Amino acid sequence: MDVNLIPRPLLFLVLALLLFNACKPAAEDAATTHTPRPAVVTVETVVPQVLQDTISTHGTIEAQENVTLSVDFTAVVRAVNFRENQKVSAGQVLIEFRSEERELAVKEAEARVSEALARMNQTRELFDNRGALYARNAASLEEFRAAQTDFQSARAGYEQALVARSLARHQLTKTELVCPVDAAVTSKNVRVGQTALPGVPLVRLQYRKGKRVLCYVTEKDINALRVGGEASVTTPAVRGKTYSARVTSLGTEADPQTGNFQVELSITDADNLLRSGMTAGVLLEGLTYPRALVVPESALVDRNRKRLLFKVVDNKAVAVEPVPAATFSDTVPILEGIQAGDVVIVGGADQVRDGSPVIIAEPTE
Repeated sequence: MDVNLIPRPLLFLVLALLLFNACKPAAEDAATTHTPRPAVVTVETVVPQVLQDTISTHGTIEAQENVTLSVDFTAVVRAVNFRENQKVSAGQVLIEFRSEERELAVKEAEARVSEALARMNQTRELFDNRGALYARNAASLEEFRAAQTDFQSARAGYEQALVARSLARHQLTKTELVCPVDAAVTSKNVRVGQTALPGVPLVRLQYRKGKRVLCYVTEKDINALRVGGEASVTTPAVRGKTYSARVTSLGTEADPQTGNFQVELSITDADNLLRSGMTAGVLLEGLTYPRALVVPESALVDRNRKRLLFKVVDNKAVAVEPVPAATFSDTVPILEGIQAGDVVIVGGADQVRDGSPVIIAEPTE
């Protein structure tokens, strides 16, 4: 057929239909190609648990004859349960403290957390807004970086407020001064109604049957310890044996050269195997988190200079930017960002994006 005899409008219609049919499969293929495949992931349900922090350090064993006890907080004395020249036993409660002042400190710390959270949310909103404007060339790089700096500063302030609240809550649990060793009271410097101050001696004990360990901890760890707290001690000189110990003194000033704080422990040497000058490995009990929300370290992934974890909601991955505490071995306590009962991705998190579909793998036996 001579195409010149086909009317021009009909010719255009035929060409358009041919072009549409040729392009339709390619468009359908492209749409199919860009549909994300569900990632196969493993998950865990977040369950509150008791988490005991531990602090590892090294020290030196020394001979011990006297122990001076003080506290590392400020509190009013409620009761004194000993007298001079009295024999006292390890674990005996020597002094009881009032808690009203520290309850107020917890409330103030909680208020600072709320203020810091509000500021962080405000700066986050401004940062996101500036980022969107900068992507459209509607804001300068300087404006974007200034908003980023403000948000990072606000987030650091929020994390510090959370830590301060945890410490205030921990201080609230310090209602007693416990005798760390079997001893005799040689000096009593405390009375009911007195305000005990950090580092000020309250009682002096005479103890001739044991040894002491001097060690150092960082400024990050000193406030997680308490006088009377438990510890374990090992030494290469006595292989296979672990000694129980108690904290008898906490330094109130940092070493000017190292910036670390001295911690003194008493330990019982029933076998008389320890000698002055021996080195010791020390494991101290720190803060206790009674209802900690913990995830495996593998659940956290790095994305765009952010540390994220993913929850599973309606078979989709939902990104969360949590506020983690210090890492405990291969687990991380999460201070903010998740709740008990959340289902978090612990395997395959590096394969998902916010909003992408997931398939939960069946647990293996």
